[in-house]
Amino acid sequence: MATVRVRNTSGKGSRQELTLAKNVELINCKEREGKSNQQLADIYKIGKTTVQNIVKRKADYLSAFEANEGHKIGPIVFILVLNIPKYND
Repeated sequence: MATVRVRNTSGKGSRQELTLAKNVELINCKEREGKSNQQLADIYKIGKTTVQNIVKRKADYLSAFEANEGHKIGPIVFILVLNIPKYND
């Protein structure tokens, strides 16, 4: 899964990693709830410019997320099928 390294605005110089899922969550929060970039920066503890960059690359993040979700579902279904108990008649 892709991660984005961004600066933490805590002033300590530490780095905050946002996963692809968190980027998509941020985009959805922006679109559905109408949160400002500053509000999103405060929520996710990242810089306002980073929020702007994530929103600007929205199409890239959404397509990557959709592609990765398909791969996650496959192995789960496969494991469930393997764990079905066999009954002897």
